[in-house]
Parts: sequence; C-alpha cells; structure tokens
Amino acid sequence: MSPMLQYQALQLVCSSLLVIACIITMLFFFATGMFYQDCVAQLGFESALMVAYLVLMIVYPTSAQTNNKTACIGIAVALHFLFLCAFTFLMLEALTLAHLLVIYIKSPFQRSNWVMVVVGLLLPLLVVAFTAGFGSQQYPDFSVGNCWVNPNGNAMWGEVVPIGILVAATVFLLGNTFFTQQMPPELAEEEHRGRQSDSHKLRWVVLALCVELLVAWASGVAANQSGDQGIYVFFCVMTLVLAITIAGARTSFDDTFRSKMHRLCCGTELTYKRSEILSISARSRITPTHKPEDVSSTSITTGSSRYTTSEERTSQVTTSPTISLPNTPSEEQQEQRVLMKRTYNFTDEDTNEN
Repeated sequence: MSPMLQYQALQLVCSSLLVIACIITMLFFFATGMFYQDCVAQLGFESALMVAYLVLMIVYPTSAQTNNKTACIGIAVALHFLFLCAFTFLMLEALTLAHLLVIYIKSPFQRSNWVMVVVGLLLPLLVVAFTAGFGSQQYPDFSVGNCWVNPNGNAMWGEVVPIGILVAATVFLLGNTFFTQQMPPELAEEEHRGRQSDSHKLRWVVLALCVELLVAWASGVAANQSGDQGIYVFFCVMTLVLAITIAGARTSFDDTFRSKMHRLCCGTELTYKRSEILSISARSRITPTHKPEDVSSTSITTGSSRYTTSEERTSQVTTSPTISLPNTPSEEQQEQRVLMKRTYNFTDEDTNEN
C-alpha cells in the first residue's frame, strides 16, 4: 500500500470516529429530551458536520479518482454549504449562551427554535448560491484531483470571508460572557431557566469547538490541495479532537444532560446546586416549607349599648410542598388563609332583660 493510501485509510478511520461521536451524542440528546435552544443549535452543528464527513468518506474518494468534473464540483459546493452550516450553528449556540449570561445581548430566536434552524440553513444557502452562481468552476482543482476547494481560486473567498465573519462573531459573543459582569436576572422563558448555570461551562466547549473546527477545516483544505502527508496526519488528529470534544466535553459539562441521563439509566436524578443567578439551592427546591408566615393582623372592635363585639383576623401564607427538577427553579405554590376570631361581650342590661 502506498503512503498516500495509508494516510487516506487513517483519515477514513478518524472520520468514522467523528461520525460515530456525532450520532451517539445526538441520540443521547433525543433520548433525554435535550431540546433547549443551545442544544438545538448543537444538534444542527453536529448534523452538518456529520454529513460533511460522510461526504469526505464515501463520495469524495470516488469522484476524485475518476476525474468526474460535474460530481467534483457538486462535492465542493456541498462541502462549502455543510461546513458553513456548522460554523453558523456554532455562532447561534454562542448567541444563545450570551443571551443567558449577558444582560444587553438579546437573541431574536428565543420564542422559536424552528426560526433559528431556518436561519442556520438559509444564510449558508444564500452564500453558497451566490458563490456557486458566479464561479462554480473555480471550486475544485482538477489538476491535482482536489474536489474540496482550490485555495488559489476565486471561490476560496466565498468560503474564507463568511467563515471568518462567523468565527469572529462567535468569539465576540463568547468573549462578552467572560468579560461582562452584568448578568441578566432570572429569565422569564421557562424553558431556559435552568440553562444559565450550565452556560458558564458550555461556553468553554463552544469556544473549543469553534477553534477546532476552524483548524480542521483549514488543514483539510490544505491537505487535499497539496497532498502533504504531514498535513493529512494533522487533519486526522484534529478530527479526533473534534470527536472527543463533541462526545466527551459537550455532554459531561452539561449538568442538565447528566441529570437526565442519570434518571434515564438509574431512575433517579442528580441534584446540583444552582448558581447565584437563581439564588436558590437544590435542597431548598426539593424540601417543602411548612412554616406559616404572618402577613397581617387586624383587629376591629364594635360597641353598642347592649353588647360589644371584637373581631380579629390573621392572614397566613403557607407553602405547599413541591418538587422541582434540579435544573429548573422552583415555583412555590402559595395559598392564603384567613383565620377569624370573634368575641361577644354582653352587658348587664341585656342579661336582666332575659
């Protein structure tokens, strides 16, 4: 086996591991119901990345070896769209985390995950349609059998500029979560209330994925253009790093996911102490409070010539026992009870008449 075939076999193994990591993580998210908006963006990122590597594994080698120009252009356009989708969904996930952690950053997609998904697909589609419409022949380099993108062609600008903008936006959004001290209060959106604490760790994962994806994409383009064996090895290593980050860090850093997985496997949930953003601990959320709280006490006295009446009202607020999930704030149900005490004092004149 020639050295080039050996490195292509190594790339096949690394790409297969990445695809498996994406599939396993996505299945875990679906099994545990992880459909928070940041998780939906992560699912979009993993789906686009998985399909891109499937194209590199299955379709790319055949088209590159047969010199089919039409198929080669189609593969280059598809890879452009898929990798651009991956960067876009990472930026949208960073936007969601910044919305949870920074008070002046607002996401326009909080009311609908579907709108976010449509935007994550539509923006790359418009960019690819514009680039392919004006220079589809500039994508591959047929002289070296490169069906990804020719770094020396004009189509390269259609990939470099949008990816650079998306990476810069992702770093800017995540950077604000690190350096901005003004955090939003408890969110009104019920489905995001438990994500603020998890976002403090997930922002590191998203930043790592953005850097790793950028390096993997650049090394993959360079390796397929130059055929350098060292760059092939580096591309495979970055692919493995991406797989480990997706299957390992993205799941283990998410306390909500770990709690739901523990419930799915063991029937019980893990309990984590929430951050100061929620100002409530896990123990207080699962332990009911029965102590009544005296709100008001009024006394009314009415007198007459025959008898006097005094009335005392005491309002009490009692908290009904509730059990909340470890990653959602408790919503205490309160009921107000009014206790009335009446006292009748009859005069001597009234007694003599009887």
